[in-house]
Amino acid sequence: MTHLLVMIDKFTKWIEAKPIKKLDGSTAITFLKEIIVRYGYPHSIITDNGSNFAEGIFKRYCGEMGIRMDLSSVAHPETNGQVEKANGLILAGIRPRLVEPLERASNELWRIILEGFKPYNPDKLTRREAVDSQLNNTALHMIQTSVGTQELPRVRNYTTAKEAWDGLAASCIGSESTIRNKYNALRNQAEGFMRLPDEDHQVMYGRLLIVADADGV
Repeated sequence: MTHLLVMIDKFTKWIEAKPIKKLDGSTAITFLKEIIVRYGYPHSIITDNGSNFAEGIFKRYCGEMGIRMDLSSVAHPETNGQVEKANGLILAGIRPRLVEPLERASNELWRIILEGFKPYNPDKLTRREAVDSQLNNTALHMIQTSVGTQELPRVRNYTTAKEAWDGLAASCIGSESTIRNKYNALRNQAEGFMRLPDEDHQVMYGRLLIVADADGV
């Protein structure tokens, strides 16, 4: 899930929120129908000027159902202040339960990728080494499943995520210090690391470099 749809009853201040994968008109209609089934048809809806709400099938659906649609001003988004306040409350509740643990996990995965994993005694792992071993396996799997068929043979036989990542990065342009700086800038970009459909490794790595450059590297 990548987005959160929020709807608030203006009179009771009751909040309805739904995590979604796609922020489009069809998804918004489905959410609205779920509200209608439980509470009935709203008289009107105040929404922002996003095309997924202000135009297309969502706008047509509201018109067909006799629901008036009012758009908040682009210059004054606080017009829909109840939703803005609710968003803050929801995010405040989500962050300590979801976002912060994911950020910590992301940092730990990138630590293993950057620093490597080499236990003192492979046959008798300490508690910390056991955790790092699992992190290494997760990071290695992440790398192996994110590359294309041409790059897979280059990472299939590695046993550590650092070896696999360094092997892939070897073909990329840039000095060792430059690449290291790029790595550091990408520590919190675990989701962005995953290969997109029809994207080979070179394209994927180039996309990550753009992200790193945006961070001022």
